[in-house]
Amino acid sequence: MTSTENLKKSSSKNDTSKIYRVAQYFAIRQIMGLALSPESKTVAYITNTNGMPNIWTIPITGGWTSQITLQDNAVSAISYNPKQKGIAFQSDNQGDENHQIYYVAETGGEVKYLTPSHSGAQVSFCAFNKKGDKILFSSNKRDRRYFDTYTVDINTGEEECLYRKDDIYPSVAADWSSDGKFILFQKFYNNSNQDVFLYNTVTKEEINISEHKGSMKNVGCTFNKKASMVYFLSDYEREFVGLASYNVKTGKLDWEVLENWDITNYSFSHDEKSLLYSVNENGTTKLKLKNIRSGKTKTLKLPKGNCLSFIFTKDDKKIVLIFDTPQNPNDIYVYDIKKEKFTQITFSMIGGIPKSDLIIPQSIKYNSFDGLEINANLFLPKGAKKRRDLPGCCMAAWRTRVAGKEPVQ
Repeated sequence: MTSTENLKKSSSKNDTSKIYRVAQYFAIRQIMGLALSPESKTVAYITNTNGMPNIWTIPITGGWTSQITLQDNAVSAISYNPKQKGIAFQSDNQGDENHQIYYVAETGGEVKYLTPSHSGAQVSFCAFNKKGDKILFSSNKRDRRYFDTYTVDINTGEEECLYRKDDIYPSVAADWSSDGKFILFQKFYNNSNQDVFLYNTVTKEEINISEHKGSMKNVGCTFNKKASMVYFLSDYEREFVGLASYNVKTGKLDWEVLENWDITNYSFSHDEKSLLYSVNENGTTKLKLKNIRSGKTKTLKLPKGNCLSFIFTKDDKKIVLIFDTPQNPNDIYVYDIKKEKFTQITFSMIGGIPKSDLIIPQSIKYNSFDGLEINANLFLPKGAKKRRDLPGCCMAAWRTRVAGKEPVQ
């Protein structure tokens, strides 16, 4: 008798619960990366539909999907060329985490290896230049203890080292100004302590714009279009992560947005009139759109779930995002800002399990052993009210707010 037959036999006659094989849950696919073509007609994304994370594309209006790469190793990150119809991506070798950078046309075809001289080193992609003929990246090729930053011409393969640093705390390029003059570096001390540095490639001057004492989170740094402002996520003297701004000319550091929960991601519209940011509120994502001129902010009408990433379309009228709910894995949606319409364009496989059989959790609060109030999501199996012997699953929220105390993670 199989284990499934044993389970069926041991269940009561009145039990309506269903039994699914573990293999079905492992067959659930999801989307892990997102990029939008310059004209905003094509969405590129990473999915493990064929078992290995590879690049696929789909029209922004939905429809037929196309597989662009068939790599033997997992694709971990993608970026669209701003001028050419191509995609840069990162992939390691058999899970060794020594990621390299490759390039492929948006229609697929031959894959070009852009960092062959860095084989065996850890390489981190940063950005394309404005013309789309060069990329900026960091690598510990010279010495495994240190990271330097390079450019490479995607057509000729010509490489140049722009920044060299002998420091056991790695500084990795995070953004590149459109004129190529400035580079933002993120310096890592540990997972909860970082700094943001502004580097002038002409004068070689380097400024720590987040200088601090103790532990402080400083991540997700970007320039505005003119590189007159720098934005980054920080928890400086706060319980929760906010969006900070730095004026390059005056050196003034200020808060752009503060919330009573963690801000997890942000993006400015192409015309820089709007700011979209995500808030982790009790384990659920709230997407908020701020009008820069008026200062007014509205919360987008989305179902309860989590948003991994988002991008404005070229005309700033729509938002493309990766979103998941308790009954649906990561998928791509398009949100029309004016119409407030939320449209799903990809449909990830869920192993033949009906969505109605997947549990929607309850938001609860409970006290820890030391009296601390914890926010959590409680998953109770169907039939739990009738059968007390069924186990439940409780997932604590990532950060729990406690007045006057450090956030609990």
